[in-house]
Amino acid sequence: MSISEVFLLSLCSSKTTDFIHRIRWKELKSIRFSFVGSILYVTCEIKNVIENEDIFEIRRTYQPRLPMHKWTISTILGVETCIGFIKVSKKLKQLYVCLLNETLDGPIAEAIQKQIELIFGNHLKYELRTHDTSEGFLPKLTNIRNSILSPNEAKRLDEMFSASPNHDLVVMLGPIGGRFPSNSGIYNTKLLKIGKSGSIADDVLYHFKGKRAHLLEGIVSQKSIIHFIQKWISNERFHNLEMFSVKVPDPNFFENAKDEIKKHFAFHRFDPKEIPAFRCCENFVTNGYWEHPPLVSGEYVVRDSDGSLASVDLYNNIFSFVVLNSKVVNQVRTNIG
Repeated sequence: MSISEVFLLSLCSSKTTDFIHRIRWKELKSIRFSFVGSILYVTCEIKNVIENEDIFEIRRTYQPRLPMHKWTISTILGVETCIGFIKVSKKLKQLYVCLLNETLDGPIAEAIQKQIELIFGNHLKYELRTHDTSEGFLPKLTNIRNSILSPNEAKRLDEMFSASPNHDLVVMLGPIGGRFPSNSGIYNTKLLKIGKSGSIADDVLYHFKGKRAHLLEGIVSQKSIIHFIQKWISNERFHNLEMFSVKVPDPNFFENAKDEIKKHFAFHRFDPKEIPAFRCCENFVTNGYWEHPPLVSGEYVVRDSDGSLASVDLYNNIFSFVVLNSKVVNQVRTNIG
């Protein structure tokens, strides 16, 4: 049976749902919810299979290719829908779920995710993707680990992060309207990249709790950069931090501001030529969306509590802060010793 047929079978009764759950679907790796235009695609990734398998599509209107008499009225965890199969080829049928009186990011998306968790388990990696054509749809799904998001309002995004506050990866591809509250779940993200961060970059500098952040087209102040470095040195914040970088529109912003920023700290120096650029912390790449800043100046600061070192670079329009791993720290101390 295809995954879509298994899903359909699970709707028969709570007993079939429980039976399917007991099979333990070890070959499933992840479930992805993708909004494209007015369609929500639900696909799954299977171990040792190159292409993702479509579970079903969710549309707001009936498919003209499927005669009306072949639709079945059904409910998914109390949400009424129309369900039908279209024969794509001799061996493949495509399952369609069509909505009656609601939007794609309403209760139907949440109901489908809950049903999938009931039959396949919540240990799977759940992903969310929205595209520029997705009409601003953004469901409040739980247990989402990776999200790649098109432009939206901060208020709606924050509601999504409240439902899934423990992301491994978030990539925001466009501008964000408004600001996030200081307790937003976005700041818990382990790996955060924002393509057009604007004034939100300043907020992330103050509130970030994850491992790595890469912010483009950000608007920051000297005060926020100083505060960020001070809080890391004193070990008051940023306990999990490995890397933080901000790129601002002004091509000379940090070149002009670095002397004032450096007055507040005791900077030390090592020769960056003696330490390969990408060895400060493990280089992490997910779907081509991650970038690691190079070491340039060789200047670093020392954390008071445990002697940890962090490279600090302020050049042209880029601020780069990289916590050095133990091998690099030992090499730095050997070279300066």
